[in-house]
Amino acid sequence: MLASVAGLSSYLAFRGVLLKEFKPFVTGVTETIRREVEAGAEVARMRVEYLNDSSVSKEERAIELAKRAGRTMGLRAILSAVEPCRTFFVRKNAKTGMLELQNRPGKCLHYYHYWLDDRLGPCHVRLRAHGVIQKVTSTHRYQVTPRGRELITGLTTTQAARPKDLQNHSVAA
Repeated sequence: MLASVAGLSSYLAFRGVLLKEFKPFVTGVTETIRREVEAGAEVARMRVEYLNDSSVSKEERAIELAKRAGRTMGLRAILSAVEPCRTFFVRKNAKTGMLELQNRPGKCLHYYHYWLDDRLGPCHVRLRAHGVIQKVTSTHRYQVTPRGRELITGLTTTQAARPKDLQNHSVAA
């Protein structure tokens, strides 16, 4: 729903956010996500590592960080990167002179939480921290048990995929 102009417009209207207030609103959401991720990393006694080189494999870097820290199960690494994405902008329509919400290519801050689950194997969740969260959950096994599907479903719901829920890799399913 939030990945479309119509869906996000409905959400903003529901929240009472005018288009002229869009940038401060999404900046606030981004800061909230950033603070939660940093606080979760602190609780897990790890730091968020920023990757500014797109040629570096995030998965390999996460494995390297986990080995260095002696993390074998659970949350193993948190990475961040600014990457190309589709995102929302508010621009003035040249014909009507009115502000409108547009979905266009841009760059967004992403957080990657890597963990090793005893049932699912290696997994990661990508949180896009640019105003509107878009989650991508990935496992590296070819077959997922019914319980695994429940966990993945839990990770991809808005309620369960908050950064603080990922710290212990236990998600309400």
